[in-house]
Amino acid sequence: MSIATEQELKTLIEKNKQQQMKLSDVLKYEFQQLKAQKDLEGCLNTLIAATTVLQEEHHKTIKAISELKSELSTGISQMIDAANQIKNLKTIPLATRQQPKKQRNESIIEKIKGCAVILFLGLCITSSFVGIFYLLNRLFDLNIL
Repeated sequence: MSIATEQELKTLIEKNKQQQMKLSDVLKYEFQQLKAQKDLEGCLNTLIAATTVLQEEHHKTIKAISELKSELSTGISQMIDAANQIKNLKTIPLATRQQPKKQRNESIIEKIKGCAVILFLGLCITSSFVGIFYLLNRLFDLNIL
């Protein structure tokens, strides 16, 4: 073989190596793009799942708030009724001394019933506040608030 042919062969081999390196770089770049696309798809799927869970929790929260509103309105109306009963009870003690023993016992029973109603209302209100605080705690846990 002549020197010129060997030189051309070396040049061709060098160009071939450079093209192989360029092709290798292109393949690496394509692989990185495919990997990034799969990662992005995974992130998108995670985001969709998180949005679905958040939407379900939102519906549960709305339902719980409406239930708490109805409980609170019931508790408030019961408190108003109890307050009215207390107003009525305040007038009874003066009259009980003049009533016979049986009527006095009945008025005492009525007072006890009134106190029981007040205690029950306090329990209802307390449980409503506990429910509200539980709901707020759930919202904070879900990073909504």
